[in-house]
Amino acid sequence: TEGISPDGMLNVRMPYTVLYSAGVFLFFKGRPWSDHRINRLVPCALGMYLVHPMANFLLRKAGIHALTIHPLLCVPLCAALVFGISYAVVSAMRKIPVARRFV
Repeated sequence: TEGISPDGMLNVRMPYTVLYSAGVFLFFKGRPWSDHRINRLVPCALGMYLVHPMANFLLRKAGIHALTIHPLLCVPLCAALVFGISYAVVSAMRKIPVARRFV
């Protein structure tokens, strides 16, 4: 399918990727119930960005990608899984004094 590379990853240069990201941002922006949740994520954002390729790799190795699952299901599922895995790894690393300075 268009926008999916041979390894099952979405092409980040496609216009819908930018529109999807902007839509998610605008959905959460200014929501009163999201402020305290977002404030918990802010210290982990850089670490999550640095760790997310590892989460993508793990999902591909597990056979979870857009070529094995229909993209309409896989994209939100993979996004949620990558987000969750990245947040869990960074949160765990932030509890280890030596690793804290890296994330």
